[in-house]
Amino acid sequence: MPSDHLSGSLAGKPEIPFEAAFSVTIDLSVFPREVVLRACYAFADRCHCWVQGDGPGSLLVAFRDRTGKLDAADTKGAFANALVDFALRADIETRTADVRRILVATAMAEAAGTAALR
Repeated sequence: MPSDHLSGSLAGKPEIPFEAAFSVTIDLSVFPREVVLRACYAFADRCHCWVQGDGPGSLLVAFRDRTGKLDAADTKGAFANALVDFALRADIETRTADVRRILVATAMAEAAGTAALR
């Protein structure tokens, strides 16, 4: 469950390096680590994000406002949407990897053939 105003050392867990406005715990069986990191990066313009392990199979993401305009409820909702967005993107990347490889290989072969004709 999300915790508000989280900072400092938590029962042997690494210390969060800033006073967090709020934090969320992410279940890694739902959202892989890469997806969580991508979502955090998408929020870099408005929040500092700290990511750390939070027990087996979960990550803790702590947020600190960068703009002075942080609305915790809106940010939590937007972050949840970003997690879903990046999870779907990762799934699509995996499902279309073979097609992408074929398209790139074909384009490179055509470019090499065109360059050889010059």
